[in-house]
Amino acid sequence: MEYAALIGGPRDGQRLDVTGSAQQLVDGAALITELGAYGPGRRTHYEGQPGAPDRPHWVGDIP
Repeated sequence: MEYAALIGGPRDGQRLDVTGSAQQLVDGAALITELGAYGPGRRTHYEGQPGAPDRPHWVGDIP
């Protein structure tokens, strides 16, 4: 299994299973969160960095 460490935002420090899809995080992922700015069940957006897709950084919350 492959994991990515989320950096910043409401899911900071959590690990995300990215087995077989780590490179797709460079384009970004909207993850469900209970701690975002718009309340439980909303999404928060993370994007991987070129050359380091296993360390996606928080971009912002989505209403």
